[in-house]
Amino acid sequence: MSFAMLEHLTEALLFPELKEYWFVSYVGLVMVIIGEVIRKLAVVTAGRSFTHVIRIHYEDQHKLITHGVYRLMRHPGYSGFLIWAVGTQTRYEEFFLRQFFGREYEEYAQKVHSGLPFIE
Repeated sequence: MSFAMLEHLTEALLFPELKEYWFVSYVGLVMVIIGEVIRKLAVVTAGRSFTHVIRIHYEDQHKLITHGVYRLMRHPGYSGFLIWAVGTQTRYEEFFLRQFFGREYEEYAQKVHSGLPFIE
């Protein structure tokens, strides 16, 4: 999370042309924060039950976690990471596609939705 914030600030100060589309940039930043919070809540809530390796055999210390963020969704770790990942990449993708293809991409973007919420 710290590195994502540092990257955002560094770009905003040193390479403002990458932040040409401020709305998209801020939406991405908000997504990074929301995704990180959801993922961290998953880790903290599950405690020792949270692992980065999918367990394929039951062990005696396994507990089914159904409180906290797990009350709202079964896989908050994945959900948080997905939101975080999309939030970090969208602005670059849009920026460079516009740089590479210019008006052709602009016309395409006006006709076809991004497939992501809040990003036209």
